[in-house]
Amino acid sequence: MNKTDFKTLIVILVVLLAFLLVVFVIYNFTEKEKQDMSGSFIVDGNRFFEYNGTKWSDLGSIDSIIMNKFKIYSNNTYVGNYSVSENNGKYYFFDDEYESHDVTSPFIAISEDSEVSVIDYKMADFSSSDYNKASEYLRSIDIDYNGEYNVSDKYIVDLNNDNKSDYIYVLSNQLYSDDVFYVVFANIGNDYITINKQINVNEIEKYTLGWVLNISNDKLNDIILRKEVMEFYDYYLYRYFKNQEYQRILPNE
Repeated sequence: MNKTDFKTLIVILVVLLAFLLVVFVIYNFTEKEKQDMSGSFIVDGNRFFEYNGTKWSDLGSIDSIIMNKFKIYSNNTYVGNYSVSENNGKYYFFDDEYESHDVTSPFIAISEDSEVSVIDYKMADFSSSDYNKASEYLRSIDIDYNGEYNVSDKYIVDLNNDNKSDYIYVLSNQLYSDDVFYVVFANIGNDYITINKQINVNEIEKYTLGWVLNISNDKLNDIILRKEVMEFYDYYLYRYFKNQEYQRILPNE
């Protein structure tokens, strides 16, 4: 092997080692980020979810996480880090001195060591410009409707973590038309994204926005919708996929 070939080999080895080092650093950073985001979730005592950094699963009950330490949010307001226990459907929240604290429902509890947190949002008046957006969205799903709404909720929230206002709308014409719809959709810039869509179904399921979770990935934040069931509530987790729609992923029955 002459000197030129030897130098070339050294350069190739150095480049290869540098490449492997970069891959190793990126992999470990990604795995740590996933681990930081993982955790368990209690959703108002109705649902029990787990996140492993990439995928959600349904725990089914509090049994495996009872008395774990959680970050507690009442609605969207952080109220403290408490251990959580349950007895006969009633939930109890304890600090490190085992003092009990009252937490107002609806609440969400997130594992203390998880970096997932709740994104704040606020409700706003449904204005004339919102009627235009509603008509545009409805046309995008092949509904031609310009009448009144018996449900016209508007939420201001940052769904893509760019520090700009996005919007979530809940619309229904159930009292004003025989061609009934109940839709939940997001407006981000010029894009309309379906979250939940019910068109001419036999029985309408009524939803409001529960929580928005800052899951760290290349998609939009995950959403928990609150469904009215008589005088009770149930909760459903939605995730955005690359088809301009959110999909319900939990519970999956």
